[in-house]
Parts: sequence; C-alpha cells; structure tokens
Amino acid sequence: MVFYFIPNKSGNFTIKISFISRISYFLIKIHTLLALINYKLILLLDSLSDSELDKFRKFISSPYHNNRRNYLPFLEKVIEFSNNPSENKNDENFRLKISDKKLSDQTLRNRYSELYKLGEEFLVDIWLSENKLEKNKILLKKLLEKNLYSPFRINFRETYNYAESKKFYNEKLKSLSELIEIHLTYLMNVKKEELLYNEYYEYTKIILCNNVINIIEMGFEFIQQEVNMRFYKPNYITEYLKTLNLDSIISEFRNSDNLMFRMTALYYYLYKANFDENNDEYYKISHKIFSEHFDQIEEDYKVKFFKIMINYCIRRFNEGNSHYKYELFKLYNEKLNQNLTEDLKINSYTFNHFRDFVFIGIAIKDFKWVENFIEKYSGLLPEELRDDEIKISYAKLDFEKKNFERSLSNLKKIKATHYLLYIDTSMYKLYNNYELGEFEESYLEIDKLKHYFSNNKIIPKSHSLNIQNFLMIYKKLLKFKTEPIKIEPGYLEKEIKGIKDISNKEWLLEKIAEFVN
Repeated sequence: MVFYFIPNKSGNFTIKISFISRISYFLIKIHTLLALINYKLILLLDSLSDSELDKFRKFISSPYHNNRRNYLPFLEKVIEFSNNPSENKNDENFRLKISDKKLSDQTLRNRYSELYKLGEEFLVDIWLSENKLEKNKILLKKLLEKNLYSPFRINFRETYNYAESKKFYNEKLKSLSELIEIHLTYLMNVKKEELLYNEYYEYTKIILCNNVINIIEMGFEFIQQEVNMRFYKPNYITEYLKTLNLDSIISEFRNSDNLMFRMTALYYYLYKANFDENNDEYYKISHKIFSEHFDQIEEDYKVKFFKIMINYCIRRFNEGNSHYKYELFKLYNEKLNQNLTEDLKINSYTFNHFRDFVFIGIAIKDFKWVENFIEKYSGLLPEELRDDEIKISYAKLDFEKKNFERSLSNLKKIKATHYLLYIDTSMYKLYNNYELGEFEESYLEIDKLKHYFSNNKIIPKSHSLNIQNFLMIYKKLLKFKTEPIKIEPGYLEKEIKGIKDISNKEWLLEKIAEFVN
C-alpha cells in the first residue's frame, strides 16, 4: 500500500491513502477472486464459442459426468465474472448462496477446480466428435477387448474403408497402420494364422512408407533452417538421410499404381534433388509425380508439397540457375489453378507470399501476368497489408517497365512496418535513383539501410549478408558514375560473379555491362 504525507492546519502530518493504493486494493480483490474461481477455467471458457458453451452446459448437467452435483450455478457465476472483469465484486456478493448454506473458500475452490476438469473432458469429447476415425479406433479396441468379434468385424471394415477413401496425407498412413495393427490382434485372437501373416506383410509396407516420409519431412525442415543459417551439430537426421539409399525400391514404387508408393517416391526423389544438385532429373521426376496426383492429395498436404518444391526452386535460382525461375513460375501457376490461396490471406508479411508471386512474374518478364495477378488476388490480402503491398508491387512493375519516376512515387507512399517491406522499398529506391542519376539520394538511402540493419537484429543473417554484399558493389557502381576509378569494369564483374550470396546479381551485372559497351 502506498502512503504520502500532507501537513494539516496545525502543522502536523496526516497519512492519506493514495489513489494508487485504492487501485492496488481493487486489484488484490480481483486477484483473490481469480484465484478462487481458477484462472485456467476462465481461459478455457473464453475459448469456447457460444454454441460450444451451450453444449458444455448440457455436458455438465449430465449425471454421467457430474457425479450428481449441480455445476450450472458455478458456471454461470464464472461467465458473469468473465464478462465483467472490471466490476468491483466484493466477497460477500461473490459468495452467493449456490447451495443451502454459504460455502467456504476452500469448497468454492474445489467446485471450480472440478468444473475446470469437466471442461478438459468436454474438450476431449468435442475432439472425438470431430474426429470420427479416432473415435472408431477407440471403439474397435474396446470391442476387441470385450471379445465382441461380430460387431468388431463390421466396424473394422467400415472404418478401414472410410480411412482408405480419404485423399492422401501423411496421417492417413498412420491411421491405416494403426487400424491394421488392431486387426492383427483380432486375427491372432481368432487363430487365423495365414491371414495374420499376409496382413502383417501389408502392414510393413505402410510402416515403411510412413517412416520414410516422416524422416524425409524432418530432413526438409533442417534444409530450410540451414538456408536461414541455423545449424545443429550433431544432426542425426541429416546424417542418416545422407546414408539412405533406396533407389531400387523407390524405382519400383514410382512405376506402381499404388498412390502410397508413388507419394513415397515423390518425397524420395525430392530429397535426392536437394543432395545432388548436379542432377535436375530428380526434381523433374518428383514434380511430374506431384502434378499427376493433384486430385488425390488432401489440400493441406498439397500446400506442404508446394512449399517444399518452391523452397527448393528458390534456392536453386538464388544459386544462379536461371532455369528455376521458370519452374517457380510453373509451380505458382499450378498453385493458383488449384485455388490454394489461403497464404495470401495471412496477416503477416513473413508468411504472406503475395510478393513472391509478383517477384517471379517480373523475373520472367511476364508483366501482363503480374498486372492480372495484382488485380485478381490483391483483394485477398488483409486490410493491414493491402495498400502497401499493392504499392510495392506496382513500384516493382513500373521499375521493370522503366517508369522510374512513377516507381519512386509509389515507393515514397509506403509506410514500411516489416523488415521485408522496408528492405524491398529501400532496394527499389536505390535501383530507381541509380537509373535517374540521383546519386546523392542513393548515398543517403545506403546510409538509411545500413542503420536499419544495425538497429534490427531480428533480420536473418542470410538476408542481411545478401543485402550487405549488394551495397558494397552498388557503391562501387556509384563511384564509376560519379568519379571514374581506375578499376576495370571487367574486374568488378569478376568480383560479383565470385560472390555467392548477393541480391539482384543480374541487375548489377547488367549495369557493369553498360560501362563496357
């Protein structure tokens, strides 16, 4: 509690409780009530929709769940408190007569703790109702446990057919393997030995494909992390994948009619493409398998495949293989044709890929495609990103069309709040200033960008390195323009080609070529 001293008329000091102390007192009371109610319970109830809350009322009213105790008054009290958290509820009003007698603090705490446990059971109940396959697996295990073989056989066949009818995704293999494992127990119980061994053989195929896919997926994640300069040593997954050689088996899988085998082959060839960059055939095979099965792959899983393949092509393109910009353009168009545009609605500049579509359209110089893309898909962008994203997109397009002044005009209207947007804006200002001969503005922009990197440590090192190398060469270009130096343009060209990590290498080489010509 906070006190301060005020002299009274007689010259003595009177202790007064400050306004801050009254707030503290109120907060202590609220904290006491929160502790009484169980704060986890408030969070759980706040996470429920209105319809789920109605179902929860029915759930806790069932004698099957509530041990014949009436939890509804407790629930309504928590909802009332949660809806009006700032009200000054004193202890007497809060401790309403929920039963025939006033309840002690400890009893109230117990009731609210029990209500929270019922909330957890309710969440499990919701999940089971939304996941038919998992619910059926539990049922099959209980039927088997009770030796109810006739209903087990009926339920197993229906459940297995349901699982098998789903479009391909990795969890499907896990579900099928778990179902067969349950069925193997049944076959063993009823002593159908020959069927048991045959089914076990089929079971091992699913397990093999599932394990190969899972471990390669982990490998892809580490590949992407290494691109962002994040390394782990020892990395047993990466080391294991380097030793993995299933070429002959996967060749059979590739030529099979079995979708599971073909998806496993897709993963394997895509993994091989990442570790053998001299062989473009691996990527071509994986892309071909993928495109042949668009309609048989679950939507979220298609998104995952596109992400893996796009990341691979971006890496190859950044390494200087210009062929991969056309592969990227093909992938982006396939993604749009599959109507997989949810990433354009993400309210995060990092994970919203609108800029990537614009970039690749410009890279292959299909300006009409870029204009159509901006016009058709910019409406999907979150409102917070939309205006700036449209401006930077048109600024990039105008620059490529050599409308440098209009490009700069759009760039000056952008309020960059994310480092990617800030860097894009700054870089295109540098390009435009160079083309317009505004070299003083160029030097000022270089200083701004360098300070931005110094003050923003969250920028990935890989991204920072590319830009820093660009700025180093860009400054040398400016010197060629403003105060001819003795270095030969050919020497600078050789220097650029020797730098692995550098942004917009093509533009820099194009500007150097202008000195030679």
